[in-house]
Amino acid sequence: SACSTAGRLDFDEWVAALSLCHLIISNDNGGMHVADALHVPIVAIFGLTDPGRTGPLGARARVIQPPHITGRRDISRDDREARAALEAVSVDEVCRVSETLLAESERG
Repeated sequence: SACSTAGRLDFDEWVAALSLCHLIISNDNGGMHVADALHVPIVAIFGLTDPGRTGPLGARARVIQPPHITGRRDISRDDREARAALEAVSVDEVCRVSETLLAESERG
């Protein structure tokens, strides 16, 4: 099941909770990197930022990014183009990649 712990856990509790997860779906943020360090499978959703520079490094991570995007770093979080790029990632694609990654993780 999915849950949000935003603002309800201190850092140590949050790391412990992440370590218990079977899968993390995240945008490009620090939590994604913590989950990656814990070897938790990750589906990382990128908009305009470059996953080659700031993406997860683990073998159990998959990056989803809209096609034809050139990674950038000079982007405001409120940028209309950045928001449109994230919105171009479909729920169906996130579900498909998540299900595949979970199946791969279960096989071992």
